[in-house]
Amino acid sequence: MEERETGMVRLLDDLRKMSKLREYLKRMQTFKHNPEGNPVPVKIWLSGNSNSGKSTLRENLAKLLGFDDFYVGDVFRNRARIKGVPIHEFYAEIEKEEEMAIDREWINLMLEHPRIIIEGRMAPWIDEVSKRLGLPLKDWKGTLKISLFLSVDPIEGAKRALGREENSRKTREEMIAENIGRAREEQEHYRSLYGIPHHLDTKARRGNERVFDFVIDTTNQSPEAVLNMAHKCIAHRVQYFILGRL
Repeated sequence: MEERETGMVRLLDDLRKMSKLREYLKRMQTFKHNPEGNPVPVKIWLSGNSNSGKSTLRENLAKLLGFDDFYVGDVFRNRARIKGVPIHEFYAEIEKEEEMAIDREWINLMLEHPRIIIEGRMAPWIDEVSKRLGLPLKDWKGTLKISLFLSVDPIEGAKRALGREENSRKTREEMIAENIGRAREEQEHYRSLYGIPHHLDTKARRGNERVFDFVIDTTNQSPEAVLNMAHKCIAHRVQYFILGRL
């Protein structure tokens, strides 16, 4: 574990030194839609399959870019802890109004922070969620928004989940079935709550744009490799933004 952490620190240092991403982010302060020279807002939305490494990537990207970061799931877990119930029971029993209140919370937080990484199932679907909540739709002109989807093979996802103490007594087959069942329940839940047909559809479109800008398969990748790939995706998007092609 210590060796892995040391390797990650080294990778972060290397990326900071060799990459032009931070230089690009600074150049955005003179972007044509930003005559005052203020930092251009950057919103990175992160979603994906269970056990695909989303939280690890969020934390590492925040360190690399110096951005604020927020995990929507922490709000649910904190409320479950206050009520003294397991998280899966809390999800099953949560009232519609309470869940929508949580979604309003992260949307407001996202709007308050100029540069932030939000991890959550509904994060890339912010326009659809805002509309259903009756919130004014955000005008994204002048804002760089990037949505990343992390995918993972069901077998590898189950293997990672079995490494957690709460799953230690389950078999691989049970874990795979549980993950698939949870994804199906979520799909029906978000279809009913927000009118989203399939929240994990990597080919989903919003008008002429894809909901997910980049899909990264983490199945056979280390956290360091995933960070490097995400870093390249973001750098590519930033360059296009600067060129006025977004």
